[in-house]
Amino acid sequence: MCREVQTEPCNDIENSDEVYAKCRRNLEIEFQEKILKLITFEIPKDYFSVNSNSKDDIMPMGMVEALVRMCVECKWQRDTLERKVAELVKELQDTKHMYEDRNKAAHELDSECRILKGNIETLIEELMVSKNGGGEGLAPIPENNETEAMEQKIMMLENEIEVLREARLNLEVDAKGLREEVETLVKKLQTANAMLRNQENLETESNRWQEAATSAGGQLKEALAVKCSLEEEVEGLRGELQKLEAMNKDQVSSSEKILEELQEEIAELQERLLQQEELQNQKEALMNTVTYTQDQLELSNMDRSKLKDEVEELQKQIEGLKAMGNLQTEVASLQQQLSETRHVEEQLRGKTRQLEQAALKISEYEHHSKDLNQQLKNCKEDLEALKCKLNDTEAQLNEVLNTKSLMQKELGHIQEEFNLRLKEISKLKEEKSLIEQNLMHVVSDKSNAECEYEGILSDLHNKDIEMENLKKVNLELEQEVERLYLARAEMECKERSLQATGMEVERWKEMAKASERQLNEAL
Repeated sequence: MCREVQTEPCNDIENSDEVYAKCRRNLEIEFQEKILKLITFEIPKDYFSVNSNSKDDIMPMGMVEALVRMCVECKWQRDTLERKVAELVKELQDTKHMYEDRNKAAHELDSECRILKGNIETLIEELMVSKNGGGEGLAPIPENNETEAMEQKIMMLENEIEVLREARLNLEVDAKGLREEVETLVKKLQTANAMLRNQENLETESNRWQEAATSAGGQLKEALAVKCSLEEEVEGLRGELQKLEAMNKDQVSSSEKILEELQEEIAELQERLLQQEELQNQKEALMNTVTYTQDQLELSNMDRSKLKDEVEELQKQIEGLKAMGNLQTEVASLQQQLSETRHVEEQLRGKTRQLEQAALKISEYEHHSKDLNQQLKNCKEDLEALKCKLNDTEAQLNEVLNTKSLMQKELGHIQEEFNLRLKEISKLKEEKSLIEQNLMHVVSDKSNAECEYEGILSDLHNKDIEMENLKKVNLELEQEVERLYLARAEMECKERSLQATGMEVERWKEMAKASERQLNEAL
């Protein structure tokens, strides 16, 4: 039973090691499959470490490190894109200021065109009034080629003003479209800034999840280190347990041998005790016979003494009868009695010899019993020593059992700690799945942001093209404004000439009035 109890923890430890290795392999395979399923794009080999040569040899933590490196590089690209966006926004603001300045110049030109148009309309009205007034009071004055040329120039200027008005309307429409486009660009810029802020939040979250992943990786490494240390402790405890089992087996075998020897010696001692009891019974029987024979001997001695006394008396009587001579018959009877007494004496002598032999046997038995008692005493001492040795072996066996129970408790604690580590690994697995999901969200948001950023860049490129076109249009407008300034100067010259003609007309009017007064006076 002890051996069975001792071998059970070893099987449990081996099974737990196999289960842990199997769980670890399954966890790594499942984690790698999840990463490969979640990642739709192919990770370049440049992001992996130098030791991993092929994609099949890549561990899940190496893939996570590659994703972290990609995230860092994407962050760097995002920073560069932010700087480019800031530069483009600055250029857009500069172009906006230039557009506002050009718009102000266009408004000023528009106001000047309106003033010129008003002046031209007033001049035309004055001319029309002067024509109507001169036809009523005077005869029509023949018009010069100069006035016709001026009217043609005025018509040309009006046509040019109409063309400029249409161009201004077109420019206003273009400016409105540009304003709307600028507003849309501003909105897109705001959305891009919001997306950048969201990207920053996502990056902070990705950094947080990355830190969580690194901490989880550290915890996993710590758990693996603890697991290795626990495996080493388990191996050490297993070796100690095997040594203790071997020692226990040796002690059990030695104790079994000692018990067998003790049982054999106890059986021999029991046989000797039985022999000693038989000898004691024989001794008691002999002692009883000796006491009986001694009693018989004493009785025979007493009878012998009596017979001696009687023999002496008979001898005295025989001597007296010999002296008397008539007692021959009595002498014969007495001789017969004497022979009988001699026979009894011989029997008594034989019994005394038997008694002496019995006494010798009793002394021999006593000596043998003393030897047996000494052997029994030695056997008892050996039995006490063997009992002490057996107690020592039992104490050692109890110590071994106690150490075994302590080792089983330690193994139980190690098993509990192993289960806790497995739970922590499952928690880390869940955290890694969350990190993978968040990384996928970050990657998708990043891809969306890159697409939107590419759209913004394309829009900005289109706006750059439109700005170039606007610059060309602005140059054309500047040239047109210069031409209008020249036309304005020509108009001013023409206005001065018209004023001169007006003054000439006034002079002709005064001359006509003077001639009319003279005619009236003459009439």
